[in-house]
Parts: sequence; structure tokens; C-alpha cells
Amino acid sequence: MRDDEVELDIELDPDGRAPVQDDAAGERGDRPRWQPVLPWVAVALGIGAVGVVLAGRIPPPLGDVPGVVADQSVAPEQAWMAEVCAPDAEIVLTDDTVLVVARTCVQAVDPDTGEERWRLEVPGLVCHPARADVLACLEGEGKEQRLVTVDIASGRVSERDVRGLVDALAAGDDVIESTLAGDGISLRRVAPDGSEVWAATLPADAEIRESDAARVYGFGPIVGVWGSSETLGMADGARLPEISAADLSARYVALGPADAERPVYRVDGLLIGTLAPGQMLPGVSDDLDPDVVLIADPSNPMYGTDLNVVARDRTGHDLWEAPRGMWPLAVVDGVVVFVPFSYENVAEIVAYDLMSGVELWRADSNLGFSRLWTDGTRILVTQFAQDGAWLAALNVRTGVEEWRVDVHGPDGGGILDVLPDGTAIVLTPEGLAGWRAP
Repeated sequence: MRDDEVELDIELDPDGRAPVQDDAAGERGDRPRWQPVLPWVAVALGIGAVGVVLAGRIPPPLGDVPGVVADQSVAPEQAWMAEVCAPDAEIVLTDDTVLVVARTCVQAVDPDTGEERWRLEVPGLVCHPARADVLACLEGEGKEQRLVTVDIASGRVSERDVRGLVDALAAGDDVIESTLAGDGISLRRVAPDGSEVWAATLPADAEIRESDAARVYGFGPIVGVWGSSETLGMADGARLPEISAADLSARYVALGPADAERPVYRVDGLLIGTLAPGQMLPGVSDDLDPDVVLIADPSNPMYGTDLNVVARDRTGHDLWEAPRGMWPLAVVDGVVVFVPFSYENVAEIVAYDLMSGVELWRADSNLGFSRLWTDGTRILVTQFAQDGAWLAALNVRTGVEEWRVDVHGPDGGGILDVLPDGTAIVLTPEGLAGWRAP
């Protein structure tokens, strides 16, 4: 794990407003100005005041490994609640903001306190949320089309005229624009001043070009169009090799053929490691450069019930072999936890010492494993049932379920993510909630 994290401290305008920035030409005609709503303080249930939430909380040093969070030895409690500006909004977690995006409004919420930082009433905008410095939105069609970007830190709005865009995706403070182009989709990266950084065209069949599916996606160092078999480098627009591995939670990705060494990138594009030939990515790990790696049998490259996983040291020596059809759920504290590739209702999970292959424990579990986190001692897993959505902590050395909490009851919602400081962000019928250890 890296020690050179950089913390950014961004101060908002004193009055909390989101001022409007004119376009590059300085011309706005008679267009109405955006009307941001002043911030409001969300309710902090059971804790008295927001100031109490902040008191005594020292953020832990954050590493670069996705899914690694602060100590989870104590079960979390609800620390705050916040309303969202629209019930059908899409929720996106950026580095330090919970972004709420709907067709009628955009809202930024502080994940530490639940306070609303800013809100924009933006009826008619089509926005494409992404983990970036800005939010990219399109307004209108044809000659009246405009690109609207919102600075996520401040809520500041910029606008410029565009024409014929199919989609727009933020990349840092730049925007990736897509248009129809012959037999494909043309992409170009545009800087805030309107200058072109790069341009390229990806192949796409007629069904993709003529549908709403021609959306741009960005993940770490790559950008592409759904339905196209090719991807481009986010920084330079160059063709990239195949995506050979990605974790279940879409937090990191490896590029290149599976039988070669491959770089691993975090979702924000940071290079965080290198995979050995054939190495698998577990659902979560506290170390992406371990002394022992898990290798998928190259003679059986298709993951499934016949999946064969071998533990191999860095000299290339095979140490032990896992039972067939088992998926590496987590590699934490020198322990690898496997779950059957296919199961119904209840799964028998098994843990082995990563170096020796000695079985440490096995247990039946009705938990779900699509989202995983670890504090280096425990793995956090979820369960969605008729009586609620549960977050639970399993000790990787013993298999003991140390705690389980219902984070929003039986009326819908879900666990969006657990942040590096250990705060769980939860979507509830009432809005958003933050859960953390008291």
C-alpha cells in the first residue's frame, strides 16, 4: 500500500452559493441564470448536533487499495440522515461528495455530516454522472443544444453551445463528447477552454448508433461506448488492449492479455499494481502485491463451476490447489476466503491459509457477496432480505460473524458504498443515511 496520499482541502464560497460562470465567449443572451438553493443542515439522528459528529473523529490514513476501510471492530450506528432533491435520483459517490443527480435537480451532500453543500434546480438537463471533478450534462437538441458542466466541489456552472452530441462524460475537469460518425461513434476529449485534447472513432453497429445505448463509459484509464468492442485511453485516446480482469464491485481493472503481466488501475485511473500472468483479482484484498498470488488454470480460462485456482509464490512455485468451482471472495491478512461459484440461498464459504493451504474454517452463510470491503481483519458483506438490508462483519481468521446491523429496514434502498473512513452510505426510502461506528 502507498504512503504518499495527498489530501485536498477545498473551501466553498462564504455564502455557500454556486455562482454562474459565463461561457468562453462571454455571451449568454437572454438565457435565465441558474438558481442554486442555499445549503441546509441535514438531520443527525441520535447524536444531538452535527458538531458532535465531527468531534473526536480523526480520519485514518487512506491507502490506494480499493475496498480497504478503517477499523470495523465496532458495529456502526446511524450518524446522519439527509433528504434527496428528487425520489428518482441517481446517486454517485465521488472522492469526497455524495452526488445526487435527477432530471430536475442536482445536489451535493457531505458524506461526513450529511449537510447539503449546494443544490441546483435544473429541469430538463440530461446528466451523466461519473467520478470526476465536474458533472457533464446536455440541454436541448439540434441547434439549441448546450453542454452544461457543474463543478462538483463548488456547484459552479459553465455552459457552451454544442451540436449533435449523443452523450457527454466528465473526465477530470475535461469532457468526453460523443457524436454519430458514419459506421461508428466519434469521441473527443475537450478541455474547459473548448480546445480539443484528442479525437477518435470507435466502431458501432447500426442498432447501437440508432438507440439510446450509444452512451460513453469511463473506467479508470479507459473510455469507450457501450456496444463497441474497442476501448480508448482516457488520457490520449489511443487504442487499448483487452480488459482481462475486473473486480465484482467495479473498483479496479486490469488491462492486457491474461497470460501476461498486466497493470491494475483504480477507478480514478491511478496505477496501483501489476498482476502476474494468470493472476485473479479477488472480490476484495488488503494487498494487491502479495507474496502468494491466485492463478486461474490457463487450460480452463472460463470461470465457472470447473474453475481451478492455484496458489503460487513469486518464484513461480505452485504451493497448493483450491477445490474446483470455488471463487476467491477475499484475500485479507494472509487468509483467502472462497465461495462456491454457483449456489442457492445458502453458501458454504471456506477459508484457507494463503501460504500453506491449510483450511482454517468453513461455515454456511446466507449473506451476499456482490459488494465487499475489508479493514484488514474483517470482511464486510451485505444481505438483502424481505426484512431489510444488512451489513455484517466476518472475522477472516475465525469465520465468526462479529456483528450484523439492519441499515434501512424492509422498505427498499440499499448500501451504496463503505468509504475509506468506514462510513457506510445507505439509500433509504427517506433519502440518504450515513452509518459509522460510534
